[in-house]
Amino acid sequence: DHEKFSKIASIVYDAIYEPHIRDTFSTTVSTAGVIIDDSHGGVCLTLGGVTGIYLNPISIHRNANHFANRMMEILIHELAHGKFPSHSDLFFNQMAIIRDIMWRYDLYEKWHGKFMEIYLQYNNDEEEVVEPSSTKDDDEIPF
Repeated sequence: DHEKFSKIASIVYDAIYEPHIRDTFSTTVSTAGVIIDDSHGGVCLTLGGVTGIYLNPISIHRNANHFANRMMEILIHELAHGKFPSHSDLFFNQMAIIRDIMWRYDLYEKWHGKFMEIYLQYNNDEEEVVEPSSTKDDDEIPF
């Protein structure tokens, strides 16, 4: 799992240093990774003045598209926490801004595809790769 987790962390790292995204949330976010915790899909954590964004890829097993959709929504959620720690109207507006920027610059599709590749590589599914959807069913939103 170390290799799989490293690949997932690399996507998060790419997201926090993507200039179009970084300009919208906070330049204080400087670390990225994976967290293993049954109670969280991801976290935006600040310790000692260092803020990091971490995703939890465990227990998402339905299929590659579902895994990628969940990882993307968790990523967007945690990126929004980089600017707004609490779930306020400003926070949810920030999520919408980040999602729109991702779609505008083809970042959603890029990272969604990478999450799908990771899932397929480590789960040996014989699944057709599908395009990401801009709409989510309730069971695909991890919050």
